[in-house]
Amino acid sequence: MTKVTEAIARQWEGLSQLPAAVARTGRELAQPESRTRTTAIQISKATAAAIVAWYIAGELLGSEAAWLAPVTAVLMVHSTGYRSLAEGMKRVVAVAAGVVLAAAVGNLLGLSALGLLLVVPLSLLGARLRWIGAQGEYIAITAVLLLTFGVATDQNFLLAYVTDTLLGAATGALINLFVFPPAYQRSTRAAISDLATHTAEVLRDIAAGARSDWDHDEADRWHRRANRLDDEARAAQTALAWNREGLRYNPWRRRDDRPSEHYQPAVDTLWHIAIEVRSLTRTLRDNLPGDGERELRDEVPPLVDDLAPLLESAAEVVDTFGDDPVVTDGRLSEPVRASLGRAEELFHDMAQRLPQAGSQAPEAYAAGGSTLELVGRILSFLRTLDHDDQPADSDDQR
Repeated sequence: MTKVTEAIARQWEGLSQLPAAVARTGRELAQPESRTRTTAIQISKATAAAIVAWYIAGELLGSEAAWLAPVTAVLMVHSTGYRSLAEGMKRVVAVAAGVVLAAAVGNLLGLSALGLLLVVPLSLLGARLRWIGAQGEYIAITAVLLLTFGVATDQNFLLAYVTDTLLGAATGALINLFVFPPAYQRSTRAAISDLATHTAEVLRDIAAGARSDWDHDEADRWHRRANRLDDEARAAQTALAWNREGLRYNPWRRRDDRPSEHYQPAVDTLWHIAIEVRSLTRTLRDNLPGDGERELRDEVPPLVDDLAPLLESAAEVVDTFGDDPVVTDGRLSEPVRASLGRAEELFHDMAQRLPQAGSQAPEAYAAGGSTLELVGRILSFLRTLDHDDQPADSDDQR
C-alpha cells in the first residue's frame, strides 16, 4: 500500500508542476530564436512538408511510390535553408545512383540474391565518395531495397521512385527556405555574451581574492573555471557557424541581420582572451609567495592595491564588449572604447609602479609582473580591433 501511495504522490507532484512547465514553455516560445521556438517551428514545417508532399504525390499524381515523397520531405527540413538545399540535391543524386545500379544488376542477373554480390560492394563504394557525405548511404539502401523487393526491372516504378524522392526533397527544402528560415542571430549574440560574462566573472573573482584571503585551493578553483571557458568559446564558434549557414540563400534576411564577418572578430578575440585568463589563473596558482598559504597583500600591499582595480577594469572591458561585440568600420563601440581607455590607464600606471615592489618581495613581484603582462595582452587583443586613431571623445568634440 505504501508503494501505491508513493507512486500516486509522485504522479501528483508531476501534475502539480505541469502548469509551471507549460508557462515556461510559453515564455520560451515567445522569445525570438529561442531553442524551444526554433524546434517548434521546425517540427511544424516538417509536418507541413510531409502533408504537401503526400498530397501532390499521392492525390494529384497518383504515384506508385507516393510514400517516398513525405518521408523525404520530413528528412529534408534541416536546421538551415542552405543545408536543406544542399542535402536535398545529394539525396536525389544518391537515390538516382541506387536506382540505376539496381536496374543494371536486375536486368543483368535477374531478381536474385546473386545480384547482391554486385550491388552491395558497388553501392558502398559509391557511398564513400566525400562530396556526397551522409546521403551516400542511400545509394546502398535504394539499390538493395529495389533489388530485394523485386522491382528493379519495373521501369515505371523506378521512375516514380526517383520522381517522388525529388518531389519530397524539393518540398522540404522550399518550405524550410521560405517559411521562417532561422538565421541564428540571437544564438550567436547570446553565445558571445555568455563567453564574455563568464570570462569577466573569473577576472572579478581574482580581483576579490587579491583583496582578501586566498590560497592555492582558491587559485586552483579559478583555474578550473578558466578551463571551462574553452567549452564556451567552442560553443560561440559553433553558433557563429550556424549563423553563417543560416544566412546563406535566406530570403527573409532582415536589415539588422549581420553576416558572420561582423561577429567573427569578437569570437576570435574572446577566445584569445579566454586563453590568457587561463594562463593568468595558472600563473597565480603556481607562483604564490612562500608556501602558497600567505596572502599576497602581506607581501606587497602596493602591488595588490593596483592589481585588483586593474583586474576589475579588465573585467568591465570584457563585459562591455560582450554586450556590443560588433566592430563597425574598424571602430569599437563608444562604451567599449571608453572602458578600454580606463583600463589602459590603470595598466600603464601599474607598469610604472611595479618595479618599486621588486625589492620588497621578489616572488610576489614575479607573480605580479606575470599578471600585469597577461592583463596587458588581454587589453591589446581588444585594442587591435579598434583601427580608428581618433580619441574616444572625438564625436563629442565635433
